[in-house]
Amino acid sequence: MQSNTATARALGFDPAGTYNWLRQAGLRAYGRPGADPHQGRELYFALRGSGHSRREAAAQVGVHYRTAGDWDRGTRRTTHGRAFADGRVVDYTTGMTTYTDQTAIVERPRFDRLQQGLHPRLISLAERERISDLMREGRSVRQIAQALGR
Repeated sequence: MQSNTATARALGFDPAGTYNWLRQAGLRAYGRPGADPHQGRELYFALRGSGHSRREAAAQVGVHYRTAGDWDRGTRRTTHGRAFADGRVVDYTTGMTTYTDQTAIVERPRFDRLQQGLHPRLISLAERERISDLMREGRSVRQIAQALGR
């Protein structure tokens, strides 16, 4: 059996278009001919439950190893990012993280934790802001270090 791309090129069709035709006809899903796209996860978890490794189960279902890892962690893809099992939704285009699951207790960073004492060689949030202010004033690195006492 040839791949979809090779067959489409041999017939003079666009490979992306033929792939969509095959999916709509129910002939191709998750890389396996005749597979139901909604049974991919169920088959994957059945294989994992019977002792197959992630890589083996992913190959048999026809999904990428990283997709299988997302399934194991309860992560699902969204249009521009990932939705995690703890309620976080990360949008990779904007870099924003939002929390959707209001019923679960999700630990969010608090400002008082940001102000906690750090190891002396690390820079605190207040020092970072001070450095930013001094750089905007045009101070040199030595002047900034002296102002911070470092």
